Amino acid sequence: MLSQNLTGNITGNQLGRGTQVLSISKVLAQGTLSTTDVNTDVAISGVGWFQLTDGSSKFYTRDGQFHINESGQLVNAVGHAVVGFQYDVVGNPTSETGIIDLTDLITNPHASEEIFIKANLDSQAVGFDPATKPWDAQDPSATSNFATSIRIYDSLGKDHEITVFFRKLEAGTGVPPAGENQWEWHALVPGSQVGSANNWVEGGSGKLSFTSAGALDVEAVTTPVSFSFSGGATANQAVTIDFGDSITTDGGTGLSGSTQFASPSVVNFQSQDGYSAGNLVSIAISGDGVITGLFSNGRTRDVAQLALASFPSEDGLVSVGDNMFVESPQSGTPTLLPPGSGGVGSVTANALELSNVDVANEFVAMIQYQRAYQANTRVVSVGDQLLNDTVNLIR
Repeated sequence: MLSQNLTGNITGNQLGRGTQVLSISKVLAQGTLSTTDVNTDVAISGVGWFQLTDGSSKFYTRDGQFHINESGQLVNAVGHAVVGFQYDVVGNPTSETGIIDLTDLITNPHASEEIFIKANLDSQAVGFDPATKPWDAQDPSATSNFATSIRIYDSLGKDHEITVFFRKLEAGTGVPPAGENQWEWHALVPGSQVGSANNWVEGGSGKLSFTSAGALDVEAVTTPVSFSFSGGATANQAVTIDFGDSITTDGGTGLSGSTQFASPSVVNFQSQDGYSAGNLVSIAISGDGVITGLFSNGRTRDVAQLALASFPSEDGLVSVGDNMFVESPQSGTPTLLPPGSGGVGSVTANALELSNVDVANEFVAMIQYQRAYQANTRVVSVGDQLLNDTVNLIR
């Protein structure tokens, strides 16, 4: 029987001690990224490890196949929570780290403060003489030429419909006499929204003047707009109405906002800056690991940031199964960093890192080992045959 020690030395008297595993080297090369359709799947490009916790111990992994569990926490396949940098309630980053918890995330309501209306008011509309046809806030449709409605929000996030009525003035009428191409506007809400028995309640009014070319020249406020909505919202909520880039008032061209051309009155665009409270409906993860929440009211806000751990010696990490590792004295103490900083890699959402094993090379190596094994067994067979022949010769 052939005998050989682990250093390769052969002696006539030493018995073979077989083989044993001295160590297992980790292959930490970057794996190929594969795209998925799951927005909580995250792959690391470059150096770094996700930190996980089961509440008492810390684990590290490059397997970013995460999901949101029934408790609203971002977890891996075995339920360990992902650790990241925390953000405050308005979306600003903090220096604190902890479990990424997406439960009970809401956006607070914001009361409307500004309305923008871009409209064309028909220059051919018949003007009103205030003396014979005065403005009537309780019969606005009969004493105006055009109207548009938009929903705004009070301080509690409740929506209210405000209607702006436009009324062209007949030139030379009124006190002081109206000029050519002059309009009034009146902002009204249903009386029920402000605790009034009237059909309508007017919150403010103003005037618009246009040039002979149809450009918006002057925006004037007659009565500032404000409403005291029912239901406990802040009283006297002030709202500014902007009709666009006027010449005299804003120093603009007068053509990028509301206009007065000889075509039917129409609203081209309108918006307001308020919104209701909103609940989290989905998330998106950027390359620097920032988790942005999309809320039911259409708002977005940064809610957390993934953290990547960097080790002095990744080879010292100890495997504990399920693609997870723990630190050891050989690995050193990890440093948590935002992705893309401090030498750690970036992250890619909707992607997973595949195995870094090269299957083709492994098949080639396996064939080589198989050939070597066959050759060794052949040597033993030949030696055995020689011994048998020698014994037979002696006989």
